[in-house]
Amino acid sequence: MVEAVDDTTSALLIEPVRERDNNTEIGCALLDADDGQLLAKATARLGVVDVRRLAPGFPKVVEGPKLRTVEKGGSATLTCRVVGDPKPSILWLKNALPVNMTNRRYSISTLGSLVIQNADESDEGRYECVARNHNGVTHSQSAHLYVKVRVFPPFFSRRPESRYQVMPGGSVNLSCVAVGHPMPRVFWRRGSGEDLEDAFKAPYGRNVLTLTAVDKTENYSCVAFSSLGNIESSTTVEVKALAYPPSNLRVLKQNSNSVELAWDPVIAAPDNNIVLYYLIEYRPKYADMSDFFTLKVVNQTETNVTNLQPYTQYEFHVRSVTAVGHSRPSRPVETTTHEAPPHGPPKNVHSRAVSVSSIMVQWEPPEKPNGFIVAYMVYYTSQPTEPFSVWSTKEVGNERLTTVGDLQPNVVYTVRVQARNSAGFGPVSEPVSVVTQPGIPGQPQNVKASAIGARRILLTWESPLFSSDITGYVLRYNSTLTDHVEEEVGGSKTERVVENLTPNTDYSFQVYAKSQRGKGLFSRAVSQRTNPSVPSGAPESVVVEALSSRQLRVIWEPPLKSQQNGLITGYRINWEPLINADDDADDEDGDDDDDSAVGTVEHSADKQRSVVIDKLMPYTDYQITVAARTVKGYGPPSEPAIARTHDDVPGAPLNLKVTPLNASSAHVAWQEPINKNGILVGYSVHIEELDHLGLPLHSGRMFPAQRVASDKNETVVHDLIPNANYSFRLNAYNRKGDGLFTKALVVSMPSLPPSEPRDLSVELIQREMPVKLLLKWNEPEKTYAKPVLRYRIRYATLDNFNHTVETQFTNLTSFILQNLKNGRSYEFAVAAENEQGFGLSKKLVVTTPTAAPSGAPYDVRYEIDPSAKRLQFSWEPPLLDERNGEITGYETRLSIPSRNDIVREIHESTVSFLMGEVGVRYGFAVRAKNSRGYGPWSEPVTVETQSDCKKWFYDYYNMHCCECDAIQTCGKCIHCMLDNFV
Repeated sequence: MVEAVDDTTSALLIEPVRERDNNTEIGCALLDADDGQLLAKATARLGVVDVRRLAPGFPKVVEGPKLRTVEKGGSATLTCRVVGDPKPSILWLKNALPVNMTNRRYSISTLGSLVIQNADESDEGRYECVARNHNGVTHSQSAHLYVKVRVFPPFFSRRPESRYQVMPGGSVNLSCVAVGHPMPRVFWRRGSGEDLEDAFKAPYGRNVLTLTAVDKTENYSCVAFSSLGNIESSTTVEVKALAYPPSNLRVLKQNSNSVELAWDPVIAAPDNNIVLYYLIEYRPKYADMSDFFTLKVVNQTETNVTNLQPYTQYEFHVRSVTAVGHSRPSRPVETTTHEAPPHGPPKNVHSRAVSVSSIMVQWEPPEKPNGFIVAYMVYYTSQPTEPFSVWSTKEVGNERLTTVGDLQPNVVYTVRVQARNSAGFGPVSEPVSVVTQPGIPGQPQNVKASAIGARRILLTWESPLFSSDITGYVLRYNSTLTDHVEEEVGGSKTERVVENLTPNTDYSFQVYAKSQRGKGLFSRAVSQRTNPSVPSGAPESVVVEALSSRQLRVIWEPPLKSQQNGLITGYRINWEPLINADDDADDEDGDDDDDSAVGTVEHSADKQRSVVIDKLMPYTDYQITVAARTVKGYGPPSEPAIARTHDDVPGAPLNLKVTPLNASSAHVAWQEPINKNGILVGYSVHIEELDHLGLPLHSGRMFPAQRVASDKNETVVHDLIPNANYSFRLNAYNRKGDGLFTKALVVSMPSLPPSEPRDLSVELIQREMPVKLLLKWNEPEKTYAKPVLRYRIRYATLDNFNHTVETQFTNLTSFILQNLKNGRSYEFAVAAENEQGFGLSKKLVVTTPTAAPSGAPYDVRYEIDPSAKRLQFSWEPPLLDERNGEITGYETRLSIPSRNDIVREIHESTVSFLMGEVGVRYGFAVRAKNSRGYGPWSEPVTVETQSDCKKWFYDYYNMHCCECDAIQTCGKCIHCMLDNFV
């Protein structure tokens, strides 16, 4: 049978293989598809081997695949266990074709099993495994893999609502979700039966129908279908008129930040729609048309709208809301909130001397006057430290400029301004200073400072009022740590970057203007802190102490205050060993600890200034540094502090290897651990027997540890159980105690043939020939966890001098032996076979029941003694297979004409008779006897006695006499002899 795998591959299956197929040449040819010309050819020769003459190591399938059923998407494992020498390679066939192992869902385990992941329908078929080595090829029995697909018909996981209400010309989305296996398609159908889309192009699982400009009530159906059927769910899209808007919207009362509204309820809505709530929409009248604020009012026809701005005109309207939607807005109402005291002080207050006795003050209105400003109060004094209540005042109407007179010459006055509306006074402005000396500049205004780095601050200001004759400015600043510093700014510049400052330090700045007539007054002082910077110094007093073999404690103090450059927010502790521990990462010791060779830990500044470093290497010198951190980063590290961890038990040895030497001994080798953590004393080899699941077989009880000296790195373990699984682990020990174990290494010991079968016994089934015996036994006591494949029965008779041994095989623990002989002693030997071959034989000697001989004695012969006149017969007993028991005697019969037969019972295989007359014809027969009776007579032997002269003549001349036939002497006989002689 030829099967095509793909366009370029095909397979030839010969089944069954016959002996006549031996040495058959098989060819594969590649032909041109157009003209049939031969493009390539390959040949191979098939060799067929008799199963009884298989070469040692010929592949054998011990366990083949079995019938399996797997659910789609699941995993399936098809078993194939093979033996052979060398170890056979595995090829899997599906439906007689090689499995495509390039498919990532397929893999072959180390034992040869085929693993199929995420199974689908294409994986269904008959599978068999093929074992191959240089000795030959063998196939397993094929087994079918069925892929079960879980199927269920469509059902709705989310139906459309039974009814949707929409206003005329409105829009609505109808959603429908259905599931099933296979996944159904979902489409929408109008109530008239019109499909709104191609059903076979509809989406799977979910479909949303969007309806716009709806103008009439209609029914719609959601239909879901798959190969397993279809389902349908209907809904109604109902067009409803909008509710009526509320009427008689009015203002009940108001204040500076709230308005209380009321309206008449909507008594009836179209189509009996119920009003769910009312929606208030409002905004400042002259604001952007889209900037409406909303307020939801449920079950009431009054509400208080809060958080409004004082002295602001608002417009309000209200809507009623039903299930269909919002109504049109009601007729709007407008109102203005009441005034409130000004929110802020007057802005940009300036003052300058007009004369030696008067000053001019100028300002701008507050940013939020919260009403109509009716007046300003100007406060001034030459003693700014006095209570504000005793300052001189001047009330000014709704103006922004005034002159204050009757002042003293060359005196510095402080001025503040306050606004008032009908609701009251607002806050007082910041103080400004002015000297009653014309021509002297006033105070710079709006002095601002902003940090632009850890060491720089940008200072800006505005020129004093009427500053046309200003020639420059002077900056004065200081910090809590330094004296005042002054810097000049020439010309009309109104900003300056102050540099070379100290990080994270508060500075106070003042500015005054200069003119040709002198210097003006300092501005109001402003403060600004420079940005933090990384610390310029390291933490102090770093101390390290060892706590254990794995831990060190680090203690420190912060950097000097002058070197912190900001708020210390944390610390970073770094450590590294003074030895090369790079190889520790390659440790295969099974140590669960993550030994830290080089590490870093960050520590918050709000915690105690100490930290414990753990997971270090034992008996190792470490150098530790500490660095401080601000928000800008870390400063320099401290000088390294050196400390050594305490010693500890050693690490795990490396490269544990276990090699079975035979079925009960194994060679164990290893390398010393990287981390000895002290002077090694020796090693301990720990062995534990495992069950077939890899679990301890004896509830955690291990073999006694085998101790090995520290200068050795190998040992041999004896007294292991054949075919058992063992877990080997190894650890080193020093003065501290036992060290870490290596990872457990599981080793399977070689198997042995089974022990001899037990309780071998025999039952007689048929006594008479042919004898039948039932041979029975029990499984061997020891199979070494390998299944018994079959039993071999060998048997032979103990008196078989030709050593012919019969051999039979069976898979059962009994066997019927047929065609046995009666009265024979047989030795039976039964042996069990597993993967390792046949074990010892259990032997049993059985003697079959005796039966009468089935054969006669043979080779019957006689001798005549003329002198003694005695006739002697002798013979051989019956053939061995015809004796049917031990021959205990014979019965002979001598026949003489005209006389009675002479019958004798004897025990020997010879008998003699006295001869009577000469010339008489005698007949002789014999039969054998055993405990069950006599067997058949032998073929009769005839003896003719002759005269003496004739016998003499015969003896010497071998000539015949034609007349004399009696054993007697007579003249006629003599004459006959003489005549013949002559």
